[in-house]
Amino acid sequence: MRLNHPIGKYMYYHFVHQINIYSYLWFNRARDEELIDFFQNAPIAMHWLNSDGTVLWANQTELNVLGYTPEEYIGKPIMQFCPDEQELVLEIFKQLGSGNAIADVPVRFRTKDGKLVHLLIDSNVAYNKDGSFGHTRCFIRDDTARKIRDARSKLLLEETERVSVCEVV
Repeated sequence: MRLNHPIGKYMYYHFVHQINIYSYLWFNRARDEELIDFFQNAPIAMHWLNSDGTVLWANQTELNVLGYTPEEYIGKPIMQFCPDEQELVLEIFKQLGSGNAIADVPVRFRTKDGKLVHLLIDSNVAYNKDGSFGHTRCFIRDDTARKIRDARSKLLLEETERVSVCEVV
């Protein structure tokens, strides 16, 4: 069949069109896989919470920081993982529910083995198309270094004040 024949042209264009569709689908699937890997393995912990504080999703980085498996973490109330911070978590949700974003809020989480970790949270809300609360977008960073610096500064200041008092006497 020759290309200038009507059926030949149809077959040619149909074939090219199919290749374009498959190329588009392959490219999008590859891009989707890359984005999934980007979020799951980002150097920053991330999670989504629904309006009542249930963990909807968490990336692998957050699971690693806290030591939980997806089954142990996702679907559970966030309060279960920061039991010493209930008032603060309620205040965070109040702020987010009012349409405000939060930034650099220090929160202590408990790891699976019971250890306290100091984290900083930045968050805002992704709203549904109808304007209702969809889920939070939480980004979490380790705050341990700052806590250590603050403690060292406090000790140094106390020691300086103690030495000053001793020199005066």
